[in-house]
Amino acid sequence: MAPAYHPRAVATYCHTGDGGQWWSFDDAWSIGRKTAWLRSKGLLGAMIWEMSGDAGVLTNALDTGLR
Repeated sequence: MAPAYHPRAVATYCHTGDGGQWWSFDDAWSIGRKTAWLRSKGLLGAMIWEMSGDAGVLTNALDTGLR
């Protein structure tokens, strides 16, 4: 199933199918929204929990969003 977006929660999510699991995760869309909020508050950085599976898309979104 393709990811869906919840604008109010700033969450990207999907369901793995019948009897499956719900997943929520950050992607370039959610990172862009979150970094826009950080900038609007005059904050200068973000905390990252874990990005070992990132091929550069999330890191680039974070870098772009904080500039």
